[in-house]
Amino acid sequence: MSSVIVNLTGAPTAQELEISAKAAGLSVYNQSSTVLNVFSQNKQAVTSWINKIKVLYPTLSLTVSPIKMNHRSILAPVQPPSIQPRNTNVPWFTVNQVAGIYGFPAPVSTPLCVGIISFGGGIYGKVANTGILTGGDVQNYWTSIGISAASQPKVIVVPILGAANIPSMNDGGCTMENTLDVETIGGACPSSNLTIILYIAPNNLGSFSSALSYIYTKPVVVNGVSYRPSVVSCSWGAPEIYFGSSIIANVNSVLNAMTTNGINFCVASGDAGSNDGVGGSGNYVDYPSSSPYATAVGGTTLVCPYNKYDANTTETAWSSGGGGISTLNPKPSYQSSLNAAGRSTPDIALVANPSTGVIYLVNNVYYLIGGTSVAAPIFAAYLAAINYKTFVNPKLYTAAATCYHDITTGTNGGFSARSGYDNCTGFGTPNGTNLTPYLNPPVIPITNIAVTPSTLNLLKGQTGTVNPIFTPTTATNKTIVWTSSVPAVATVNQSGIVTALSNGSTLVTVTTQDGNKQATSVVRVTTTALSVTLPRQSETLSKGNTKTLTANVSPATASDKTVTWSSSNTKVATVNAATGLVTGVKAGKVTITATTVDGGFKSECAVTVV
Repeated sequence: MSSVIVNLTGAPTAQELEISAKAAGLSVYNQSSTVLNVFSQNKQAVTSWINKIKVLYPTLSLTVSPIKMNHRSILAPVQPPSIQPRNTNVPWFTVNQVAGIYGFPAPVSTPLCVGIISFGGGIYGKVANTGILTGGDVQNYWTSIGISAASQPKVIVVPILGAANIPSMNDGGCTMENTLDVETIGGACPSSNLTIILYIAPNNLGSFSSALSYIYTKPVVVNGVSYRPSVVSCSWGAPEIYFGSSIIANVNSVLNAMTTNGINFCVASGDAGSNDGVGGSGNYVDYPSSSPYATAVGGTTLVCPYNKYDANTTETAWSSGGGGISTLNPKPSYQSSLNAAGRSTPDIALVANPSTGVIYLVNNVYYLIGGTSVAAPIFAAYLAAINYKTFVNPKLYTAAATCYHDITTGTNGGFSARSGYDNCTGFGTPNGTNLTPYLNPPVIPITNIAVTPSTLNLLKGQTGTVNPIFTPTTATNKTIVWTSSVPAVATVNQSGIVTALSNGSTLVTVTTQDGNKQATSVVRVTTTALSVTLPRQSETLSKGNTKTLTANVSPATASDKTVTWSSSNTKVATVNAATGLVTGVKAGKVTITATTVDGGFKSECAVTVV
């Protein structure tokens, strides 16, 4: 990918140059009113155009450079000295206020790690040889918004691929971006169990996949402790069309590996509306937010007077929020219900309009900042707070409507907000009160376990199954272990299937992992009779008359099919114990039972004497 930055000061109009570049088969991006970016994957075409322009306009300033990633933060038109984190009756928020408005839970108590990928600049503070940052803006900011030192995360600064930590307020906003990303994640997920790793990489599109590979494959080791992020936040991007198919394929490959292994990648969707700053009248999506393996986070305008999402709250699509339909990335399976040919963005949204933005501390000065680069790390902090370690996108697309604040008004230029999914705010902003139990269902303990059947009779060589019965049936952890007290009589596998081996009895026991609760089934093994049945379960007999009952013993190969007969009431009817001959004595009802000598199996017949 080759790019030419054209300084338009004292030059022909941007329109004239744009016409010339497009005629040469090049793409044009109006970077600003005085800067034009002409680019193409065909470097020779770019070189030919440069030579032509130099002849026509010898004084024109032309700078050949690689296309870079741009951060997605925007300063609001408010004087920094007037901004304080505890001001009242103001339209802005602190990070922890935003987390409360969207219903984020308190962070879990387990160790957490979030990565931030940056493309330039640095961060103010003292960085030790281990990379640990202390005494910086981020710690002062967290303290200023009410987060005690005991609840503040550890911050590790890791320059990679030859980059360095060089904080400056004159680096085009890179240091400001890095600082707000760290302050956002630590403010929305305040926990001493959280480690934030700021990876600073060189700013060019070609190094993007290498930077991601580093984050994915190389743990950060500090004082003998190894850290790997389960969430990575990215507030950088560029119009998708700048990347080219080969770079996108490489980046997507790494992101696919990351999400497959439970590492979520939250990305800003862009801050130049549906056009993404490309110029002209077309709609373009931002990359890497348009990757099928990234969670694209859009932006809203949030008015919330009482810092609580209630009837007084209004939220609309931010007019500069990125979003649209990719032409280079296919529609992922989790978006199968959407009527679009390519990957649609965003997936979800949070506050981003700088006029209703978030206050941050950079170089010891408070700033009001917005952009989807604020929204992306807020959602990354949420996933960290609930310790979510599965690719979240498929779950976002199956969540109930109550898991979101549906944004139905506003536009980003080419698309309008509407009920349900739209290309301005995705499904809307998160309602953490409902979304959290959906993503991480509460643990329901087992209160009791039983088995069926309670007694299992088998012939040698036969198999049977003992099934567990959980109380409640909705118990979360149904992991169990099966054992046999006498494996020589019968064994049991971990599916509850019992195999009879020799004559005798054994107890088959099931034990729950949750609560160590147990239940048993008595297994009896014989080599002969297994069951006895009577052809008829009821008979009628006149007083003084007789009738012989017959019994069928299974299996047919049983060596001892002897049965004994008994009567429940000999005053009504008697039965010959050996032959099954029943004699009616007086009117009434009686139960005649056949019992096998081998195994003691029984079958009954109800006899009525008239």
